Amino acid sequence: MTARADTAGPDTNSAATTRELVYRFHQTLDGSFPEAPSTLGPNSYILLCSIARQPTNAGQPPVILDLGCGSGRLLQMLVELGLPQENLHGVDFVPEQIARARQRLGSAAIKLACAQSQDLPFGSGSIDRIVIHMGLATMLPLERTLSEINRVLTPGGKLAVIVDGQARPDTIDQMYAKIIYQAVSEEQPDLILHATGDKRACDPVALCDLADRHTDLVLEGEVKPFELLLRMACWEYLSFLEGEYLWELLSNSGRDRVRTAVLKLFEAHKNEPATIPLAMQLMVFEKRANPPAAE
Repeated sequence: MTARADTAGPDTNSAATTRELVYRFHQTLDGSFPEAPSTLGPNSYILLCSIARQPTNAGQPPVILDLGCGSGRLLQMLVELGLPQENLHGVDFVPEQIARARQRLGSAAIKLACAQSQDLPFGSGSIDRIVIHMGLATMLPLERTLSEINRVLTPGGKLAVIVDGQARPDTIDQMYAKIIYQAVSEEQPDLILHATGDKRACDPVALCDLADRHTDLVLEGEVKPFELLLRMACWEYLSFLEGEYLWELLSNSGRDRVRTAVLKLFEAHKNEPATIPLAMQLMVFEKRANPPAAE
């Protein structure tokens, strides 16, 4: 890892506010994404599973950590793919999410823990694969999370993350982002900057730079932008939106205004479902077995 000055992320107070928002949200809501197909083929969870299940360099089944495991959906998929349950770990910092995961998985062999991403309950070099589905931006401070990931990964181990991508202009997703951002900015101007977390997590250049500064992780291959292709009628899309962070920050009148704006987005589709592309990115990092000496 290389020692250089950092590009600043959220300060301590901002990071604490973000964690509190995420914590309150997930106390009552799961926050999982639909298992819709993507422009890369499989849904976003299966994309991560395909990386997580890769055998180790010694040809053994990998020890896998789902960091920010939520209700355990990805872990359940790994079980269905035949991974040894004793090799599976899930961590989330919200106790209610861990309880949901225990109920979903129903297996004592899968080890679940309530912990922060900056203080993982694992020995150094004990995990072969770490996967994070749409949660890295809120695991603050990001520098400490990456350092801790680096600590627990084995040499040659992999970190696979899916984060927000750049929405195409004039898609329903892109137009909705403008609508909800404006609505929350008007009602909660002090919170809007905290709700989306650390933007560096979704910027491949910035994230690779952070990894270079704080870890022995290097990007494997290229960043893979893709879209999750939701096929929903207006009422289905509104139900989906009611399970996301920014919606929770709005008053009832604010939500009504957003609903009205979303209805207008669907006018051209009348009562028919529309394809709604959610922009995402897949990045895979590998921990160097023989990192260069610090400069």
